[in-house]
Parts: sequence; C-alpha cells; structure tokens
Amino acid sequence: MAGGLRWKKEQFEEFRTRQAAQIPKTDAVLEELRAARRGETKGGGKVKVLAIDPGPKESAYVVFDGERVEAYGEMENGLMTIGLGNNWGQNHPNVVIEWMSGFGVPAGNDTFETCRWVGIFQQAHPGGAKLITRKKIKEHLQAVNDKFVRQALIARFGEPGKKKTPGVLYGITGHCLAALACAVVWWDQNVKP
Repeated sequence: MAGGLRWKKEQFEEFRTRQAAQIPKTDAVLEELRAARRGETKGGGKVKVLAIDPGPKESAYVVFDGERVEAYGEMENGLMTIGLGNNWGQNHPNVVIEWMSGFGVPAGNDTFETCRWVGIFQQAHPGGAKLITRKKIKEHLQAVNDKFVRQALIARFGEPGKKKTPGVLYGITGHCLAALACAVVWWDQNVKP
C-alpha cells in the first residue's frame, strides 16, 4: 500500500487514545447536536441541513432548519468524521460542505490538507455529502467578498443582537458564519419554494 495508509497496531492504539482524550471536551457539542435532532421525526419532521466549513485540523459546522440555527461550533476533523459516519449521518441526510475552487494563486499545504478532509467527510457520510463552492455561495448571496457575505446574512436574519436579546446570528462568527452561508445557499436551492 501507499506510504502512510497502513497503521501499525501501536499507531492505531495511540490514535484511539488521543481521540478518547478529546471526547470529554466535545460532550457539550454532541449534546447540542442530539438536542437539535430530538424534534425530527421520520416522515414528517422539519428538513434540516448540516453544513460544514472545512479546515486543515478543525472544521466548523452549523445545523440549520431554514429559520434558525439549531447548533453550531468547531470540531476536530477526526471527531467530525466519526460523527458523520455514525449518528449525524443517519439523522442528517442533508450534509453540505464548502468546496474550494481555483484561486489563480499558488496554494499551500493547508489548502491541500483541507481538500483531503473534504473527501474523507464525503466518504464518511452514508449518503455522500454535497459540495458547494465558495464562488457559488458568494454569487447566490450577491456578495463580493466575505465581509459582504456577513452583511447578506444580517440582511436576511437581522442583527446578531446581544446576550439579553439574541438574534438568529448571535454568537455565530468566523468559520461558523461561513458554514451558515453554505447552509443557506443549499436551503434556497433545494428546499425553499
């Protein structure tokens, strides 16, 4: 086999030990996702989408139902893969991942590592995740750059608000905002009448 694809038993055990050590810090995230799923019923529940903004080590995710964000956060890619292969994949048949297209400039190692994780996420999800390019997201939201993507989401959902009066976007920033933009585009193209 190609180098790096076969693990020795010790390497696999070390990997499992590292993953197990990270599980306590992700219990809150998993509980958020479980809570988001509780409202779903077979044959009549709300349609939801799990959107992922991938990264080389961690990826951001958002669970969106068309009106509000039910869960969001960032997670280590190995745990994201495990989740997509287990409960998330079964309870979220609609998974969409932001995909990068050619930038016209040289790409670094992080870009290639992120591409590798996108493929792993697609393989892990039982139904195969859909891909939407950042370019398509910007076109759909009529945004020139990331600043205008944020402005388009604020125009759609309102101001983020404050702790005492949170809006739909309250607490959603950075990569989670990019994942939400991905979810909104998928929603508009596949569900919205």
